[in-house]
Amino acid sequence: MLILIRKPEGDGFLVSTNFNVANPSNGFGYPCWRYNKAQEVLEQLLNKEEALTVEDVTSVMDAVHEEGARGGSWTLETMVADLVNGVMYIYYFYQYDRPVMLNIKEELSNPSEAGPLSNLFPDDVKKEAARRFEKAQLPKKINKVVGMSWTALILVSLALFFTFYTGNKKGFRF
Repeated sequence: MLILIRKPEGDGFLVSTNFNVANPSNGFGYPCWRYNKAQEVLEQLLNKEEALTVEDVTSVMDAVHEEGARGGSWTLETMVADLVNGVMYIYYFYQYDRPVMLNIKEELSNPSEAGPLSNLFPDDVKKEAARRFEKAQLPKKINKVVGMSWTALILVSLALFFTFYTGNKKGFRF
């Protein structure tokens, strides 16, 4: 199903996150803190007198990125397109100080071979992304160890109970 969303005339921006703006109750991700935060920051930016910059828009992306704390998700890639100047800024694993800048016209006229997004970035950005990924995975690893330890503790307790139980055999069978 295709849904088109029309912005009201005079409305300066359209925010879209992980829910259907036209029908919020249809789907996952609503209510969305990221949607509300982006609306708030963009409204503040529109009230400033100076022209918007790529850094302004990037600050919105930085304000709403995920770092694994909520539900174990994280922002892998962010793209900001300056269509007036034909430049695309790509950020990897919420490293908003290290964009890759692509000239859209040049990229369209000389397409490069498809490959992993990470290939666009220098090694130090990839290493930092790997570090951030490991940090985001740490709670998952801790939960796994705790879960396995708890299961082992229950099994050992049951084994000890059955081994050393000397009480009433009728109650034991029950």
